[in-house]
Amino acid sequence: MKEKTEETEYFMGSELSLSDFLEHLLSDKREHLFPNNSFPTDEMKDEYLNSVHTFSDKKTKDILRCLLVPTGNFGSDLHNFKFYKSLEKSKTESQVFDKEYYKRLKESFVKNSPVWEGLSWTLDLLPDFPNESLKAIDAFFLANCQFLPDFALSGLSDATEIIRAKYLDKVQPQEIYLNLSPIEFEILTAELFEKMGFEVELTKSTADDGIDVLAKKADAGNKQLSLIQCKRYTEKVGVTYVRELIGTVTDRKATKGILVCSSTFTKPAREKADSNPSIELIDHIQLTRLLNRFIGPNWPLRIEQILRSKKITN
Repeated sequence: MKEKTEETEYFMGSELSLSDFLEHLLSDKREHLFPNNSFPTDEMKDEYLNSVHTFSDKKTKDILRCLLVPTGNFGSDLHNFKFYKSLEKSKTESQVFDKEYYKRLKESFVKNSPVWEGLSWTLDLLPDFPNESLKAIDAFFLANCQFLPDFALSGLSDATEIIRAKYLDKVQPQEIYLNLSPIEFEILTAELFEKMGFEVELTKSTADDGIDVLAKKADAGNKQLSLIQCKRYTEKVGVTYVRELIGTVTDRKATKGILVCSSTFTKPAREKADSNPSIELIDHIQLTRLLNRFIGPNWPLRIEQILRSKKITN
């Protein structure tokens, strides 16, 4: 009598709830989950993104690790290798022979080494450097998109969306700005523009035409002078300040005038700015996104260090 063999149970991700999918993804059942390197549907991905801030940094990184290309091989690598070898034997010219992927393929089958150099190291850039993490993933995608399997490509796209939602769009309470003094709000704004690649100068309170920060770039083909006004207000900022800034930009022949506030702007203020391409308005939500992007989503924890450093410098 033959012994009964236990059948392996496989799980279709599209038939699971989000919580069940993530449970399988992060468990030893992952090998039996399909797909196990991307979200199975856009609807499930959107559901996760809408709740991404309820997940800890650790769990977020655990999920990202499953979506990023690992160090190792894909099943399609063997098929690709055979195909490229047939091209080589038939002396068919192909640009693929000059690609690093093909060189790694040949090396892999000779020395049993991994074909893919993994991307999990980009997790070490989180949470402090999400922008750099995204750049690394985008560069990897650009170099390898023609060789990666479809679900691996989808996983990379899912990972970038998670990083943007979790770290760049991280919501910070408006009270962070309101707890600063007006000069501290100016210092924080100056630090942001310095991280954005500008040479910044905090103006003196006398004879500054209402301008708090000068932001300059002297790059060839990108020379500019931005005049920045900072309004640490609780109420909405009105159109009067926009009109005044337009006049100052014109008088001083600046490239741009930027109004940064800790609240929001009135409708007339936005309409006036929209009709003038030399004026940019940054409210507290946009300011938070920029700070998340260029200083890191944990900037509120380092705000005292930022302020102290700038005060000493100035």
